[in-house]
Amino acid sequence: MRIITVIFAAAALATAACDKEIPGPSPEGAELSFSIGGMETKASVAGTNAESTMQTLDVYVFFNDSGLGAANGQLETYRRYTPGATTFSISGKDAIKISLGAKTVVFVANAPSDMVAGIKKKSDYDNWSAHSWSFAQNATDKFTMSSMKELTVTGDVRLDSSTDPSLMLRRQVSRVEFKGFKNDLPSALGKLTLEGAYLYNVNKSIDNSTGSDDNYWRKKDVATALGETALEKLVNPGAYLPASAKCTGSLSKGASWTEKDDYKYFMYGFPNPATEASDATGKDWVTKLVIQTKVNGIRYYYPIGIKGMESNKTYVVNNVTVSRLGSTSPDKYVSTAALSISITVRDWDTGTITGSYNGILEGNDAQGWTINL
Repeated sequence: MRIITVIFAAAALATAACDKEIPGPSPEGAELSFSIGGMETKASVAGTNAESTMQTLDVYVFFNDSGLGAANGQLETYRRYTPGATTFSISGKDAIKISLGAKTVVFVANAPSDMVAGIKKKSDYDNWSAHSWSFAQNATDKFTMSSMKELTVTGDVRLDSSTDPSLMLRRQVSRVEFKGFKNDLPSALGKLTLEGAYLYNVNKSIDNSTGSDDNYWRKKDVATALGETALEKLVNPGAYLPASAKCTGSLSKGASWTEKDDYKYFMYGFPNPATEASDATGKDWVTKLVIQTKVNGIRYYYPIGIKGMESNKTYVVNNVTVSRLGSTSPDKYVSTAALSISITVRDWDTGTITGSYNGILEGNDAQGWTINL
């Protein structure tokens, strides 16, 4: 794939890196101003400012009027800004000049470097949005986020995400939070060491146009036993853990571990619609939270499958209580254990609960601990 790099000329504004305007069909004009930012502070599960940072912000304005013929859907105006903040506004003399009529306005924060720089029409943007995701081009301070608004311009327009929820920037990634764990194994087994947790079967890149399992979902590519470096960095696609949040420690029967208030145990991955084994070999492609433990020097794993993970959601896994030994491989569900667990699914931006599960899951070979929320 040929990648075209475009160096944008600096504008008078320190924040603006590009200003490209294509004359519209109407001689009349209007001004488009906006205030865009993350609403993460509303969430019950608090995040960090970094997760909402806009290192770059691209603004596209497309014509949206079938009466324009070939001009319909074409790009009218494009701007790039480099705010380096969680909210960004322009108004007054900095407002974007646009023509009157029906428009589609698209905001893209932290666009990946391989996003086609020369998007000329709305269908180009739609194609990128559906087919061009790369986890390598995301980080906790530059998640790709976007929002879109259709409107009819009859005069000056101001778009504000604080008053219009449809303008909230939404991330492409999902977030999983591991919040609490309890050892309820028989006392005769001795203490359990909680070594860590990570995501498994997380795609590191997607091209939805291929439909091929080999290219669609990627499982982690590290050794079965996580070493110290992997525990701290969680070097598997789509996972992240601050070193200070590491949850190593020995738990006697009845003892619990809870994540630190100052260091949330967050892990990230692209959405995964897989709900069951999806290839001829019966490979289970569902994204899992794998909890890694050690008892009497032997590692045991508790994989918890989350079916149909969606973008811009937070999956809070809490009150995990294990009463029997896990499996000896992170790729296998436990068929002889009982697990008590609670999972809450929240909208990342507003904190609204969109799904929940509380209860005891009985592991079995067919389904294991796989939750459909």
